[in-house]
Amino acid sequence: MHTSSHWYKTASCRLVDWEDGRVTLSSLHSEERNQGHATVLMQQMVDYFDNQNLTALLDAKPYGKRKDGLSTAQLITFYEKFGFKTVDNVKMVLMERVPSQ
Repeated sequence: MHTSSHWYKTASCRLVDWEDGRVTLSSLHSEERNQGHATVLMQQMVDYFDNQNLTALLDAKPYGKRKDGLSTAQLITFYEKFGFKTVDNVKMVLMERVPSQ
């Protein structure tokens, strides 16, 4: 298992590489909203996932307690733009993205 952090301007994310073809996106955060920073960072991550042939997993839930943050529904919509699909919605909103062929 290897954990790394990635940055783009005011957006950051943390990845956990399980070294078995799966990676978990454990957080995606942007200090400035509606500037496109999280979108650019997410696209960079998706490109990395595809280049490394990795299946990406994440829990699409709001991070922290900020009132101006995205709702779960907004997060699901955001991640769907990058090819994530909901695979479990019982205890968490688990989303998965398999590498592009």
